[in-house]
Amino acid sequence: MRRIIRYFAEQPLLVNIISIAILISGLLFMFTAKREAFPKVDFDWVVILTVYPGATAEDVEKYVTIPIETKMKEIDGIEEIHGNSLEARSSIAIKVDPDARDKEKTISDIRDALDKVTDLPEDAEDPEFIELNTASTPVLEVSIINKDGIKSDKDEFELRRYAKILEDRLLELPTVGKIDKKGYRDREMIVEIVPEKLQFLHVAINEVINALAKKNINFPGGVIKTNRGEFLIRTIGEVQNTDDIGKVLIRANDTGYWVRVGDVAKIKDSFAEETIINKTLGEKSITLTVVKKESADIIKTVDQVNGEIENFKKILPSNYTISEFNDLSYYVKRRLNVLINNGIVGFLLVCVTLFITLGWRIAIVTALGIPFAMFITFIWMGYVDLSINLMSMFGLILVLGMLVDDAIVVSENIYRHIEEGKKLKDAVLQGTMEVIAPVAGTVLTTIIAFAPLMFMKGIMGKFMWSLPAVVIVALTASWLECMFILPSHIYELEKLNKIHKDSSIDKESKIFRKINDRYRNMLSFVLSRKYIAIVIITVFFIGSLVFASKFMKLILFPQGGVEVLTIKAEAATGTTVQDMTKKLSLIEKVIMELPKGELDTFTTKAGIIQENPNDPYAKHGANYGIIMVYLTPFNQRERSANEILDTIREKSNIYVKEFKKVEFSMVKTGPPVGKAVNISIKGDDFAVLKELSEQFKKYLVTINGLKDIQDDYEEYKNELRIFVKEERAAQAGITVFDIVDR
Repeated sequence: MRRIIRYFAEQPLLVNIISIAILISGLLFMFTAKREAFPKVDFDWVVILTVYPGATAEDVEKYVTIPIETKMKEIDGIEEIHGNSLEARSSIAIKVDPDARDKEKTISDIRDALDKVTDLPEDAEDPEFIELNTASTPVLEVSIINKDGIKSDKDEFELRRYAKILEDRLLELPTVGKIDKKGYRDREMIVEIVPEKLQFLHVAINEVINALAKKNINFPGGVIKTNRGEFLIRTIGEVQNTDDIGKVLIRANDTGYWVRVGDVAKIKDSFAEETIINKTLGEKSITLTVVKKESADIIKTVDQVNGEIENFKKILPSNYTISEFNDLSYYVKRRLNVLINNGIVGFLLVCVTLFITLGWRIAIVTALGIPFAMFITFIWMGYVDLSINLMSMFGLILVLGMLVDDAIVVSENIYRHIEEGKKLKDAVLQGTMEVIAPVAGTVLTTIIAFAPLMFMKGIMGKFMWSLPAVVIVALTASWLECMFILPSHIYELEKLNKIHKDSSIDKESKIFRKINDRYRNMLSFVLSRKYIAIVIITVFFIGSLVFASKFMKLILFPQGGVEVLTIKAEAATGTTVQDMTKKLSLIEKVIMELPKGELDTFTTKAGIIQENPNDPYAKHGANYGIIMVYLTPFNQRERSANEILDTIREKSNIYVKEFKKVEFSMVKTGPPVGKAVNISIKGDDFAVLKELSEQFKKYLVTINGLKDIQDDYEEYKNELRIFVKEERAAQAGITVFDIVDR
């Protein structure tokens, strides 16, 4: 090691070249690195969604959920399976074991097992397979609102048209991966059968259905080769408008008599039935959710989107407005600004402190260790493809103040040898070698303190990994700098100083000498009473542990700075989505009363409860609804998010009776970790399960700190059940299938 240190000390040109190369490479990565909100993380959750139109929750459970769950239980590497059967929809959330050796194989096995489920009902749609990860996290949401409201299909057609224009413009941006639309209903031609006309013309509903199905097709017929060339054959039958549908023939005969669809039905150009109603600021809207490409920079993406939106506003009528919210780039910019400001302020404070206490020479060479270690860390981040995200930036901010500790020790010891009159080269070598082990030990103890965070399991561990990794690399880079780069810089700096004793005079300023004298007197006083000092220190140590155990709370991710609130509601089973919207509007009025300095915007969705696209426990159904309240930045308002939430909860109490369940909560910071308290009760008898859950809820209410206690039991809708009298049906020459089919 001594030879290596001597070599670097005697090769200033090489050291300077290395330093400049690291400087350029570090700056290059800083300005080209991908910036995003979160590190790329697979949540180890897979969701299988299956739609079974018209089926009850009981039928969905029996014919869809259970067959799929049965196949999934055969697969190794699955930790949990949560099935949720609702009216016309099955949702199965599968948690892959985070410690599985080959998770990709497990996910592939799940796909293969799903393909082997062949006994699903014919009317059920193909299951949708969704793998949850941070790549599908939206970076910005944009709502287009008609301030006059949506009063007719014409208004909605116009809103859809502008939403489609904006969507096409945003998809042309090179950084945008996809756009998800909410509140955008598909266009549908609605054929309303008139029963009296069917009876008069002796037409069955099935005849109408079959006529439309056989007409609305485009079919390729191959190729014809002639002397004039080749021609593609294609039969055109697709309908384009209501007139085309009305002219579709149901039946005809040789006498020229025919029956068309328009003779037995009313046809309307409209939209698909509303299953989810989307609103922004209390008005119906279409929301475009922007998802960036995986390799794109979040800040550049949002800036480009905002620029395109400004251009789009120029063609938007005056009665339309645009609301932007859920901007993840805001948090990245804020954390990045903190990192930059802390870096600049920290660097200046270190320099000033070193100038005051140790003099300008040590201050210069010591302070250079900060950018060196930071640039090494940036180079490593680029090599391992680690983005600048909220976690990695937090690690950089955390380690910033530790990077000069070892350099101070090394430079101080070198200058001590210079004060003693040793030759410059000997002082540099001996001063570095004497502290190489203690400095390495200091760095290693800090590394060991952070290293366990790299081995945390689950989603929490995946999110946290980049934080300790960045800290460890920065500390290692700082140690390498003070062992090999710093001695060379001191050697070169002091060669320019012809009288080295000036360094010892310059090394300690007058202020530091006064502090040093007082510290020496205090140290002598304590050492002369060492046993009393040990007792006092021990008492303080034990007292601090007792105080911490009784009065300090363990919160890994404190909820300070929360800016998004949620109100999740569930109405009685059988509630229509339109009625659910009216009920939610009561709480919307409370939210609108918030001061402008606190409320940024809010969105309402009736027909679904889902905070984000990666929510494996999303609930679908007309009797569900969620309101997302986006507050202004916490440093621009006086009240905390918790105080605002308590105000909304208190003022909404008079409307809670309209719902079966209402939950007021805040969107938690940090990685998704689920509910604070989650109790599962398993069994086959739902009546017993319901009774047990009520007993648990009554007990949980008595525990201080628990609130908004809910269960996920879903009651069935009211049903009209038809029991066929088989004897009478047989006399009429029909079967149960014939009755169902008609």
